[in-house]
Amino acid sequence: MRSLIAVVALLAAAPAAAQGGYRAQPDTVFVESLNPYRMWVVRGGDTLGNPVRALAVERQVWRDSGDSLEVQVVSHTLGPSALVTSETIGMSRRGNVTSVDGQADKVRGRYDFVLRLPPGLTLAEGTAWSDTNHNALPVEGGDYSIRIVRDLRVERVVDSLGSRVAVVRGTGTMGYRDVFPSEPGRFWWLDVTGPVRETFVFDVRNGREVGREWWMDLRGTAGFPGAGGAVDTVPAGLFSADTSRMISAERARLLTRALPAGDTTRTYGENGTVLLHAVRRTGDTMESGALARDGTLTTVRSDSRGGVPIRFELLRTAGHQEPWRRTLAVEAGHIRVTGSRDTVLAIPAGAWTIAGEGMQEHLAAALAHATPGADVELAVLDPFTLGWERVRARVVPFEDVLLGVSTAKQGNAERLVVMLIAKDGDLLYAQGATGDVEDFTRAPAEGSPTLKRVGRLVDALESRTPR
Repeated sequence: MRSLIAVVALLAAAPAAAQGGYRAQPDTVFVESLNPYRMWVVRGGDTLGNPVRALAVERQVWRDSGDSLEVQVVSHTLGPSALVTSETIGMSRRGNVTSVDGQADKVRGRYDFVLRLPPGLTLAEGTAWSDTNHNALPVEGGDYSIRIVRDLRVERVVDSLGSRVAVVRGTGTMGYRDVFPSEPGRFWWLDVTGPVRETFVFDVRNGREVGREWWMDLRGTAGFPGAGGAVDTVPAGLFSADTSRMISAERARLLTRALPAGDTTRTYGENGTVLLHAVRRTGDTMESGALARDGTLTTVRSDSRGGVPIRFELLRTAGHQEPWRRTLAVEAGHIRVTGSRDTVLAIPAGAWTIAGEGMQEHLAAALAHATPGADVELAVLDPFTLGWERVRARVVPFEDVLLGVSTAKQGNAERLVVMLIAKDGDLLYAQGATGDVEDFTRAPAEGSPTLKRVGRLVDALESRTPR
């Protein structure tokens, strides 16, 4: 509940006269939503379906439309497979959605967009009412239906920072049925029901919802097409625990900032990790970034001289967390750390660099300055933990690039990382393994000229490797 009440601090001072219900907003509204969810099915005794943390940022423009309201919503789902959607929602001042993109019955439309207020629009402590929201339509491959029945009650009304805020609790049930493509021309379906708990924070004086939290645990069945028109029916479910809150324009800008305009690669991990990387190098300056599937975005600007860092600036943003900033600068033979932590680190003897998890481009740039064919020991500083790791490495010319191989202790095992590095220091490809288990593969984007080049290099390397 604390994460919702915290949004009260963002409420602007309201006009002296406040209308009842929802109102047009003088400024663009930004909403951040973090939804950890899991859709699962049980097949052959195994529970299938990975947990997902979906982060989205919405930009909402609220306007009067006669006696009603029109809301233009642009939603950015953040992650390597970024999705941007746009909707125009028509609604009453009570919060009843009357149209989505001009349709009264749009498939999968957001008809449960905001808290639907009681008929009298009065949110006094103890006010209670019931609400039912139902949308059902035929869709390709079957039927779509969502039905929410909830009982709502105003738990309390508080004055805070020039506004008046109502906290509304809701309990009820949800039924959800949908269909999804399984292969061309064939679909599988999900039909689940279960309890729902919700909390809404409504800014009474400004006429807007500033926070919403839901929890649902739906159980039922799923059906998969089988041979001869048969359907394989199995247990299934959907769990979700979304928290949405109004945020400042500055936070929205940080969460949705772009990766550097440079070469892109993707990391695929054995544990399901996916990262989208972008790197741009200009002389001894490197701008890089990594975007995770849950919307966590890390951007770095580093300056070096002869492969040795002189400045490393890092910014990380994640759902419902404060921005994390850190700068590491070499001053008078030490590394001064400022930002999320202020300290001074001694620089170890010998070669060293700065490179955290998923930052192989910084290690590659350092190794490009190593003497070809010679073993090198490198101290690598993790910019997050500020801990040092001893890495043993060797770089050898291979075709028209450099082949870099590094090893380091990883618990009781040894981690091996193999990299293909352009002679100017650009990372082209990386693969890591701990013991006999492959950890990750980082490769250029599908269809890119760099991927074709890397493919030829990997084929040439494998043809020379004894089997």
